[in-house]
Amino acid sequence: MNNVILKAVVSEKTVGLQKDNVFTFLVALKSTKKMIKDEAEKMFGVKVVAISTINYKPTQGRTMKKTKFTKSGYKKAMLKLSKDSKMLLFEEGKKEK
Repeated sequence: MNNVILKAVVSEKTVGLQKDNVFTFLVALKSTKKMIKDEAEKMFGVKVVAISTINYKPTQGRTMKKTKFTKSGYKKAMLKLSKDSKMLLFEEGKKEK
């Protein structure tokens, strides 16, 4: 169960989803929903209600000199927490002027 959750995904969309108690993480490719749920509940001390996973396939690209490269695939998990659970991924502080 080591290194199932790799890192949090922080974008405008995912920060907006945090208001609805939905948090997005990059996870290991071979991890299952059960493994992700157990790891999240253990790491953050929250109650996970639902999980959605998305697998992204590797894609090929080309540079200006026509050399080919491959971007590796990855897996993303969206965790919905119960209403009484809270998770602080980063502090929302006051903006300094």
